[in-house]
Amino acid sequence: MYPAKRERHRRILEILARLDAEFLARCRALFGGGTLISLLHGEFRLSLDIDFLCSVDEGYRLLRTVIGERGYRALFASREGVLLHREIRADQYGGAHWQLFGAGLPAVQVSDLYLPADGSFLRVSTYGRGIWQVAL
Repeated sequence: MYPAKRERHRRILEILARLDAEFLARCRALFGGGTLISLLHGEFRLSLDIDFLCSVDEGYRLLRTVIGERGYRALFASREGVLLHREIRADQYGGAHWQLFGAGLPAVQVSDLYLPADGSFLRVSTYGRGIWQVAL
């Protein structure tokens, strides 16, 4: 797993190194998901997120309580060298969700895609159905 070959994976490892491992251990929150699988198996695919699994109710409750009180800064032992380009967002469905300046992206033909140079979001327009965007 070390050192990572891909720049994005190196950044992920840098962020993981700055997390408060003791707090996450008390919460029984473990790094997992597709990013871990990719890192453990020669980086066979690019993975852009950091997933944690927390299967113990008490640990999940502690995690939510502390984050609710102190924000996501509670996850870090040190934020030195960590610049977040946007606020951390968590959900139970794997991160990003399409937003119509209201609802979900329908299964229709797409007329245009826009990705800014910083890669922060993807905007999609459809024929006669509106414009959607998702944070990346």
